[in-house]
Amino acid sequence: MLKQPEIRELCQGEIRDFILELVEKELRNIPADLHCRRRELCETILAYNRPVGNRTAVKQKVLSILKQWDAKKEHISSLESFGFNIVKGKTHYKMRWNNSTYCTSLSSSASDRRANLNSIQDATRTFF
Repeated sequence: MLKQPEIRELCQGEIRDFILELVEKELRNIPADLHCRRRELCETILAYNRPVGNRTAVKQKVLSILKQWDAKKEHISSLESFGFNIVKGKTHYKMRWNNSTYCTSLSSSASDRRANLNSIQDATRTFF
């Protein structure tokens, strides 16, 4: 139904899954007792289109790595296997997807207990 844009996907079906997530979110925001065209459109789109599923799986795996992040080689290589570039800066690591302009920072050594949670939140906003 939609034309596939000329943009590299983080994983197979990322764009399709993203659009379906937006439609699901819109449907959840419509009051359950409200009978309206928006609801009908959302329900119909979701009934005829199934997500590929890779976006959710990749997101969960990446965020799981960031939850445990402590700048170990295995964490870096795991993130790199998803197409991220991890580069050590003066005080932080920079996490960039596929050499794009999308970038976030990761702590070199977590100084507070919320550092990894902040990284997860930043990565979610930036990449997912």
